[in-house]
Amino acid sequence: MGETDGVSLEIDKWRAALEALGHTVYLCAGRAGGTEAFLIPELSLDHPEVERIRKNAFQTFSDYASEDELHAHIETLAAKIERGLRHFVEVYDIDLLIVENIWSLSPHLPATLALWRTVRALRLPAIAHHHDFYWEKEDYRGPTCPLVRRLLSDYFPPRDPRIVHVVINRLAKRELERRGIPALVVPNVLDFSTAPSLDEFNQDLRDRLGLSPRDVVLLQSTRVVRRKGIELAVDLAAELSRPDFRGALARRAREHGATGPGRPVLLLTNLVEDQPYWEELRERISRRGVEVKLATGQVAFRREQRDGQKIYSFWDTYLFADLMTYPSLQEGWGNQFLEGVWARLPIASFEYP
Repeated sequence: MGETDGVSLEIDKWRAALEALGHTVYLCAGRAGGTEAFLIPELSLDHPEVERIRKNAFQTFSDYASEDELHAHIETLAAKIERGLRHFVEVYDIDLLIVENIWSLSPHLPATLALWRTVRALRLPAIAHHHDFYWEKEDYRGPTCPLVRRLLSDYFPPRDPRIVHVVINRLAKRELERRGIPALVVPNVLDFSTAPSLDEFNQDLRDRLGLSPRDVVLLQSTRVVRRKGIELAVDLAAELSRPDFRGALARRAREHGATGPGRPVLLLTNLVEDQPYWEELRERISRRGVEVKLATGQVAFRREQRDGQKIYSFWDTYLFADLMTYPSLQEGWGNQFLEGVWARLPIASFEYP
């Protein structure tokens, strides 16, 4: 939460919509970036105990003597998270829980159990907002033991009359209904009545990112994970460097106030979440001779000052792009496509399931 991933951005949109309707919204998370929230550290996917459970549940069963030992660890952590959730509900007098992706994507088994038990014990209504499902992700299709297979079957998503299931596309709705779970479709949205604008804060962004007037910027605003297909954006930047495109690049560079030839630069603004994939990309970038700027340390969910340095918002970067690359191989919805349309950028995209 409070990051630049699609789920965080949708949480912010839902919060704004609910507050406009007169509701009071309180956030609860393991970490929240710069957003105010009630924190339960064990809810974070980066928590070492959560990472250990996830590794043994979905990659290699190596740190536990038996399934019973893994189960005991899951239950112990779930109980701790449940205590934190009950305290959150009590402190803020919560009437409704909106659970984002925890009951559909499976990396955090203890949180899944803790949330379901909190809803059952306190008789709380809940909205299960599903962005992705574990069966769509290669990393979670192969549980390591029968215990994990049973948990996936029983709780992803859970079946309870107090829970309303909301999905972001009709494919997901049909899949849930095939599993006997009714669902509503609420697509991801964007406010097209607003538009990015140049102001005193962001006017120096190009300089601060090390971009010159001759640079023609290809913006890749997705997280750096394998299913985003960023190697195709690298290949596109390499193709644009060929002599056939020299004239077009020079014309675009002149619009930035440059003289002489232009050069394509691939700008990556989101989080690197798959380090082995990033290392593969770096090798490809070097081999193809592509200029790449990684700006993750200078871009965040919202503008801020950090240690005396400007941190630009995710939205500021769209102002300084010439083209958006969106070569994803698989998406639940595709927020960045909408954002490219919103920013009136040409989009280099591929059909994705």
